[in-house]
Amino acid sequence: MEAFRLYEVLRMMDGFTGNNFGVSDLHRLAASAKGCDVLVVRSCFEFEPKWLQVLEEIHEKPIFPVGQLPTTAYDEGDDDNNKDA
Repeated sequence: MEAFRLYEVLRMMDGFTGNNFGVSDLHRLAASAKGCDVLVVRSCFEFEPKWLQVLEEIHEKPIFPVGQLPTTAYDEGDDDNNKDA
């Protein structure tokens, strides 16, 4: 069984709390999804067909999966230690 590391949990929780303007990332995401004509997600029908169908039903707009893209590196904010040799 895998468990999240503390920095992973803290990074996820950042999206649920408000920023300097009092607006959470989750609220911004919901507002963006509501205001668009289509949704593009990092997934594919071969791996998650039911989830993509549910997502399309919830948002009532077309869903375009773009495939499994590589993840981005975690930015710890310390540029001196993150430089490649």
